[in-house]
Amino acid sequence: MKAVFINDHRFVHSNADSKVYTTGTLDSDFWIRYTVFFDHLTVVGRGTVVDGQYSNENLSSAPDVYFHLLFDIKGGKDYFLKEKYIFNQLYSIIKSADFVVIRVPSSIGNIAAQVCLKLGKKYLVEVVGCILDVSNTYGNPLMKLIGRLSYYRMRKTVKHSEGAIYVTERFLQKRYPTQKPSISASNVRLSTGNPLVLTDRCSRLRACHQHITIGTIGSVDLKYKGHHVLFYAASLLKRNGFNFTIKIVGGGNPDNLKQLAEKLEILNNIEFLGKVAKGDQIFHFLDKIDLYVHPSLTEGLPRAVIEAMSRGCPILASNAGGLPELISEDFVHNVGDYHTLSEQLMRMVDSPNIMYEQATINFEKSKEFDCEVLDQRRNMYINKLLKNI
Repeated sequence: MKAVFINDHRFVHSNADSKVYTTGTLDSDFWIRYTVFFDHLTVVGRGTVVDGQYSNENLSSAPDVYFHLLFDIKGGKDYFLKEKYIFNQLYSIIKSADFVVIRVPSSIGNIAAQVCLKLGKKYLVEVVGCILDVSNTYGNPLMKLIGRLSYYRMRKTVKHSEGAIYVTERFLQKRYPTQKPSISASNVRLSTGNPLVLTDRCSRLRACHQHITIGTIGSVDLKYKGHHVLFYAASLLKRNGFNFTIKIVGGGNPDNLKQLAEKLEILNNIEFLGKVAKGDQIFHFLDKIDLYVHPSLTEGLPRAVIEAMSRGCPILASNAGGLPELISEDFVHNVGDYHTLSEQLMRMVDSPNIMYEQATINFEKSKEFDCEVLDQRRNMYINKLLKNI
């Protein structure tokens, strides 16, 4: 059987080895969730070409996976100006497929849904974020208008799907409802529950009262990651005499954030660590911090927060997307509210018992996201869906 997976993700084709790499999390391991059911999976997304070798850590090529990349689609206005071209590219691929998966938010995915409706093809959606929140982080009125249009298109895509897999338990389901049975299953892949992790965390927290190490993960050149919110909160923390270091993991150019940190007189308190490989290296980073902060302006259900939970980190986060589903209510702040975030930071640092308590709560919560539990839930759902269609 043939399946097609459609999204806006940007893949990289390397001329050096003729393999495809991912700029995000759609690596070779990800496709197993569908190749276990299908012997031929075509992946449609955007594409760029590099002549040299790309990072092996980001390999997306895998057995039984074939890529149809749209190299002419850069994003933004291309989705609208070249909509007919995208439609035609998708038509023949979807027509020959036995099963269609559309990951949204995705402009290409919304066009794919139109093709499916025209051909009478049923499709599954993976709902991983909210396009409306993303567009609202831009000051450009045109971008907000495009975001609003994309929001209604995405609602239509999800509404007419044969089924939906949401990464949240409630948030995305409310904004993008489907008329068919759905499940909640995060995209994170973790093996959770090792009690030594929590033991080591509590030992670290006992020794951190003189100097607190705060960690956060997110691309440093994306405003909606909310680093500026953390910086403003940290400036208030410093004025109140707290001794801290903020360690930031994430790719991109940090110059704008460095300028802001210098303006707020906290530059000496910030360490930009750049991009860190997933898996053991990320876990090592999380094990060396005392407190994790996730101040995003928009989210689905962030992998980084669940990973921090699995390492027993006390966590403070915004109320973007599904974050309130993960974190205790007293440690969630409204998007952009750095005053509340600062108060929460001071409260947590001043009370070791609160940090111990939250470390335990978060560690136990992370067990719900164990890869075996999620894989079983997802596989049962897809298997039932295939039988129905």
